[in-house]
Amino acid sequence: MYIGITGHKLGSKRSLKMRFTEYLSEERKEKRPLVHTMLNRWKGHIDFHYAELSPEKHDLKEIEKKLCGSLIPPCNQNDFEAELKPIVKAAWQL
Repeated sequence: MYIGITGHKLGSKRSLKMRFTEYLSEERKEKRPLVHTMLNRWKGHIDFHYAELSPEKHDLKEIEKKLCGSLIPPCNQNDFEAELKPIVKAAWQL
């Protein structure tokens, strides 16, 4: 339902645990409406999966875009390749 990355900037202090905690706090606060809705609507039915990749060896932003383009997660808005953005935006307006 959502694809995201953390630690993609070299030297970033933002750990996976911190990012995960930030997103879980969206259940109570509505800073990100789509994530808030997802966490409340599907509470008890969401699994968390991750893959560790080295930012020195992999372009994490590119991998994120490819995953988003393949899966079209409903809670991502801007993490798509340029040619997919208008298609995804149009589909969400239906």
